[in-house]
Amino acid sequence: MTKVDIKSSEKKIGYQDNILLLGSCFADNIGEKFAEHYFQTTINPFGTLYNPASIAQTLTDTHYPLSDSQILHHNGMWHSMMHHGNFSHTDKAELLRNCEESRKRLSIALKKATTIIVTFGTAWVYEMDGLVVANCHKLPANQFVRRCMTVEEIVAVWQPIVESMPDKHWIFTVSPIRHIK
Repeated sequence: MTKVDIKSSEKKIGYQDNILLLGSCFADNIGEKFAEHYFQTTINPFGTLYNPASIAQTLTDTHYPLSDSQILHHNGMWHSMMHHGNFSHTDKAELLRNCEESRKRLSIALKKATTIIVTFGTAWVYEMDGLVVANCHKLPANQFVRRCMTVEEIVAVWQPIVESMPDKHWIFTVSPIRHIK
């Protein structure tokens, strides 16, 4: 266990807030707690995502509808490289419908959000053809380049996003799961 002393924020979250939670399974779990206590929440419209670049892409990606390079067929399933595996489907049209619905859901939630909680699960990213993917969908490892984002890269990706939405209260967290390696 690592003890971290964090002073209490002056900004408090209340029932009047609309909370958008994005990121790792920690965002899912915290979001569920908020929902259980009747807070207005939207939790991970693109599914659980772990790296800072992929989470940021959900807020900035204008490549809709999804391009052919963002959709792959593997082991009888269609996969979006921008979404969690829960979106994968045997029918390409259904995958595209679900992905478009997630984009609309995120767009609505982002407009209404007063508080955005972002939880990074890892700084490791996987790139395919030079683009960071949100999920490898158990494709062969040799199709990806794995690298660790630097703090400077993460800040460079997120600073413009945060600055473009000054009316939002941003909370950044990291997943509390320890990585042994």
